Amino acid sequence: LGAQTPFETKDLIDSAQVLLAYNVNAKTLTDTIRRLGDIASGDAVKLKTLSLAFGQVQAKGKLAGQEVLQFANAGVGLVDQLAKNMGKTTAQIQEMISDGKI
Repeated sequence: LGAQTPFETKDLIDSAQVLLAYNVNAKTLTDTIRRLGDIASGDAVKLKTLSLAFGQVQAKGKLAGQEVLQFANAGVGLVDQLAKNMGKTTAQIQEMISDGKI
């Protein structure tokens, strides 16, 4: 993966360690890091933030407000994208997040 991305090996290892600490499936780890790296657009700080937020969501089994903010801080408008993909308003998505339904 390191040869295929603009990230330093250390950044990829750090991301992998965070994800593994949150019990992200080791078999899908490389694919998960690749996808998060694509979203981070080569920014190592964003990759770290996204890895942490993604790991927390995986560990909890649901999306919470804290992770929504972490994704937003990394430049990912998760609520807007979920609303678009699910055919709902952002208010409905926010309510679903508050109710633990996402």
